[in-house]
Amino acid sequence: MKVEFNPIIDIDVDDAVTIRKARRICGELIEMLAVHTITDEAHIACADNGEVLVTEKELYTMFDVLDTMDRIFDEAPSTYDGSGHKVLAVEFIG
Repeated sequence: MKVEFNPIIDIDVDDAVTIRKARRICGELIEMLAVHTITDEAHIACADNGEVLVTEKELYTMFDVLDTMDRIFDEAPSTYDGSGHKVLAVEFIG
């Protein structure tokens, strides 16, 4: 994935596969937190030092972002060469 200054995101099929894999892993982590915890503020921590790696809230946020990116990729028009290459215009807010 390449982000240019004009602002454009250049995405190809391999990037879409990576986004879907990350979304699946994120969903599996959320499911494991639901199965093995009883709190709404669960987190995954390092067993050695207790450092929090990710909270449940962060996983849900990441899942939503990946889900949106996947949907946008599917809806975006493809290039005409059949390569699965897509270019998306983006707006940076904040």
